[in-house]
Amino acid sequence: MQLEQRYSAGDQTWRSDRGTARGRSFRSARRHSRWVRLLRYALPGIVGVVVVGYALFSWLNPFAALPENASAANMVISGTRVTMDLPKLAGYTRDGRHYELVATAATQDLKKPSLIELKDIRAKVEMRNGNSVDVRAAAGLYDTKAETVAMQDDVYVVSSSGTEIRLKEAMIDMRKGHVLSQRPVEVMLTNGRINAQGLEVSESGAVMNFTGGVAVEMNNAVPLAVSEGAR
Repeated sequence: MQLEQRYSAGDQTWRSDRGTARGRSFRSARRHSRWVRLLRYALPGIVGVVVVGYALFSWLNPFAALPENASAANMVISGTRVTMDLPKLAGYTRDGRHYELVATAATQDLKKPSLIELKDIRAKVEMRNGNSVDVRAAAGLYDTKAETVAMQDDVYVVSSSGTEIRLKEAMIDMRKGHVLSQRPVEVMLTNGRINAQGLEVSESGAVMNFTGGVAVEMNNAVPLAVSEGAR
């Protein structure tokens, strides 16, 4: 039997597609909704960081000047590849949240102008509640046509409220406000943790699905675990 575990931030509830017995287990998880609320501030930060990506193309366009809020230490052209060292961008999202993004290098191949390679990404985004979210990734690929960012090689997200998220990789769709990771995910809360083999965030962070061997462990509470049959 398969099970998908879904959390809806709108009404602070867990939902399951299994029968009544399993449904009772998930209804009991609502008692822990206060720690799940932390995810609303951490995971949307992944989507928020992507807002910065809209400016990346102008950084690497050799025929355009850098925007006023962007800077780079050096630009190197090698064949068809243009590389900016230490690109940095700071500004505000459309809803007024401050962000900063830096990388060790950003590279564009003029034969594939829609793709931008990022190395050692560091970003910080202010959340609506005043907290901040820091995101780090060893590498990333920004597709300006598809408006997606593939963050790779150990993605690390930490919020000022104390929540930490570790992912092997994450695909972010800026148009849909969607995040997908099909590799192991670990969420560290101030009073517990969530482990799963995958994570999907939709509706700009309002809904989160943990899939594959999902296990929830709480401190000072009865641990809640999902069977190995979960997907």
